[in-house]
Amino acid sequence: MIGDMEILNFMSIRIKQTCLFEKYRTGQNLVKRVISRRLESLKKKR
Repeated sequence: MIGDMEILNFMSIRIKQTCLFEKYRTGQNLVKRVISRRLESLKKKR
């Protein structure tokens, strides 16, 4: 039988992983937005 502490440790690790993943995803989305905006401004200048 698994102890409560092991379950808590596993859960906290999982939560940390999902938080990191969410941060990574939001960061990627921001980068994509910035790049698309720059491309739009370049197109308008031409």
